[in-house]
Amino acid sequence: MSYHQFATRAIHVGSEPDPSTGAVVPCLSVATTFKQDGINKTRGFDYSRSGNPTRSALERVLTSLETAPLSDAQGESFVFSSGSAATAAMAHWVTLAKKEGGAGGADGNGGGGHVLAVNDVYGGTARYFSRVARPTGLDITYLNMIEAGEEGIRAAIRPDTRLVWMEIPTNPTLLVHPLQLVSSIVKGLPDESRPLIVVDTTFLSSFNFTPLVSADPDFPPLADIAYSSLSKYSSGHSDIIMGSVTLSPQTARFRPELIQAVRFLQNSMGACPSPHDCHLMIRSLKTLSTRMIKHGVNALRIAAFLDNHPQVGEVCYPGYKEDRSFSQIRPLVSENLKRELEFLGWKFPWAAPSAEETKNLKENSLAHVRTLGIPFGGVVTFTLKDSTLEQTEKFCTSLNIISLAESLGGVESLIEVPSGMTHASLSKETREKLGITDNFLRFSVGIEDYEDLIEDLESGFAAIKQYLHSAPYSTPFDNWKPMEIMEDERVRYASAHIAASNPEKFAKARGEYLRTHFKNMREVAAALSGMNLKKAYAYLADVQDHKQVIPFRRFAGGIGRASQAKQFKTTKGRWPEKSVKFILRLLKNAESNADAKDLDVEELIIKNIVVQQAPKTRRRTYRAHGRINPYQGHPCHIEIILSVPSSEVPRAKDLDTTSSKKAETIAAIEA
Repeated sequence: MSYHQFATRAIHVGSEPDPSTGAVVPCLSVATTFKQDGINKTRGFDYSRSGNPTRSALERVLTSLETAPLSDAQGESFVFSSGSAATAAMAHWVTLAKKEGGAGGADGNGGGGHVLAVNDVYGGTARYFSRVARPTGLDITYLNMIEAGEEGIRAAIRPDTRLVWMEIPTNPTLLVHPLQLVSSIVKGLPDESRPLIVVDTTFLSSFNFTPLVSADPDFPPLADIAYSSLSKYSSGHSDIIMGSVTLSPQTARFRPELIQAVRFLQNSMGACPSPHDCHLMIRSLKTLSTRMIKHGVNALRIAAFLDNHPQVGEVCYPGYKEDRSFSQIRPLVSENLKRELEFLGWKFPWAAPSAEETKNLKENSLAHVRTLGIPFGGVVTFTLKDSTLEQTEKFCTSLNIISLAESLGGVESLIEVPSGMTHASLSKETREKLGITDNFLRFSVGIEDYEDLIEDLESGFAAIKQYLHSAPYSTPFDNWKPMEIMEDERVRYASAHIAASNPEKFAKARGEYLRTHFKNMREVAAALSGMNLKKAYAYLADVQDHKQVIPFRRFAGGIGRASQAKQFKTTKGRWPEKSVKFILRLLKNAESNADAKDLDVEELIIKNIVVQQAPKTRRRTYRAHGRINPYQGHPCHIEIILSVPSSEVPRAKDLDTTSSKKAETIAAIEA
């Protein structure tokens, strides 16, 4: 078949119109068994675990997308019921006897064998290699290939090394190991005995990165096998669990037994996906190229946004020009991606623009985005500056559009904390060595509107500030050492050895209101937290007069679109009359309590407003002439805390006036 571009092959290969019905969508074959014309005389299929028409159609399109710009590519693809099953199959291949087409382990009969893997390989892969495969005799070496260099990589490859396992980029640290260097070292060894290079392309997909397609026809491709968790970008809708292994045409030629071995393992392990999942995957692949462009552009813009945010520490996105791996990914960008980006104005090879070129560019315009780097995948990682695990969790749970969940690659945005989720199986020591700390986040950027994602992130950052501001007062006793207190000092001065700090003076007011909306009350509280009391009164008065608006950040659905919300960088804003009136009454009550404590009303700030939703309550109102109006609702319990900013109280002996009076008293006694 003639040369066709990526999207054309994704749509048509394996989905040719049915010759009998003309259907343009491949048929879903759910049969478990197939009629034979005689003993062992099949029409291509006998039992669905061994082979299925729908699965074969999927494997055809995957082969075309991974190995060549032709529909009749000479490589071979195998799909499995999960990415982990595909990993297991490749590990089993190392120890599979040579008579079955396997690598034969260390002795040719399936004993031993060695796998060299990058040190920050995906946690699930490391778990399988170390805790399942290693006890069976498979030896695993984890190597930081970036630091090892050519000499270290050559030294790590042993005579019994059968696989070199790489991830581009790694999960979740987004490092780019030197694939070109590894490829030149390994492929310089004899074809019959050298190890095979497996590259996990899950984070990029076959659209962004094609290690089985050589950029130069005079040189072999960078890898022998492309591995992918199809559950991620290939599926793109978070509704399929599947993995794949694709052999390059060159590897299939000099290792023909490999095809037989992987097919044997797929059938023997029973790790084949259902026809329904295969049918869904064929559908998903048709939009892969379109989705990956949107994922990449969103991720590039968000990486730049996070890089300039005061609450963010380190940001990693290989396509961002400021990233440590940017120079390594530039030669890895596929021709598929280059072609689409050139249509959008990118130029290759990409070069950083001068200050003169960027001076007049409108922020967030396409021209401005082109200056940030190359859209290369949809995953961004970052750290929250000086944040604990609790604060990191607060950030994630305060997001509305972005969900706290494992996995990645779906059209919806997901965020996770690897140290407590996907990589929790690693030891704390290993996680810290890899940089997977408690404030480290992996953000799978979806294809939502960029502005909405930024607004959602800002709500998370605001939640951290509010969390810190509303945290209960505690004295830092960690630095207190009782032995440092001198015997001649009074006990009441022992606090001098603690960091200078005094409890804030505060006043509270509590109330319960049944007939109001929890979401409205919650957003009013969020708008007022941290505000000066007098300013809060003025602000709420403006809201009642519709001169101002309550911004809706967390609960942004439903009615309430108001132009006044733009000043808060939100699209939704309301004038919740009942909630405002009730909050005003509680503020007056709290102010009265503060006044009774002789607190300066002018200095009062709203330290915190806690809004809690109680279980549903059934009530009824008695009206005139005996009528009863029953209703039910969730009461809102509200607590308001007003406080005066704390000030340090100096010790008496440190004051000059006190010291002089003490000296006068002593002199009088002596006289």
